Amino acid sequence: MKHWKWLTGIALAAATFSPAHLAQAYNPDDLARLIDTGNCSRCVLEEVDLEEADLTGAVLFLAKMRAANLMRANLSMADLFMVNLEGANLAGANLEGADLRGAALLETNLSTANLEGANLREALLFLTNLEGANLEGANLEGAFMSSTNLQGADLTNATWIDGSLCLTASCDGKAY
Repeated sequence: MKHWKWLTGIALAAATFSPAHLAQAYNPDDLARLIDTGNCSRCVLEEVDLEEADLTGAVLFLAKMRAANLMRANLSMADLFMVNLEGANLAGANLEGADLRGAALLETNLSTANLEGANLREALLFLTNLEGANLEGANLEGAFMSSTNLQGADLTNATWIDGSLCLTASCDGKAY
């Protein structure tokens, strides 16, 4: 009987954390707090629609924002330390100078996003789409990168995952 309960718990956990199975994953009180104060650390904002929102300087560290729609949102200078943006859409978003240290960016769409001067140190970039993104001067040192699309991304003067400086837009010769 105990074994059955354990298996049920795993199945329940898998269903709970899968964005496709959540009706409304964000907490409306957390969304109101973000809108009112710009400070929503540790908030649950999964699947929230903040397309074109102005979140300049927002404090969202440790927030859960899986599958959020942040297309063309302004998150410049935002504190996104250790934020979970797995499966989120940030296409065309402005993340200039944002702190994304340790952020979970698994299967995240950052195509054409502006990440100039952003800190992505030790971020998880698995299956992340950075096609056409501006990463000029960004810090990628220690980032975990696998199957990341960097086609057409500008990496000029970015610090690469091994700590070296990219001198060209395509960071010629760097492995990822």
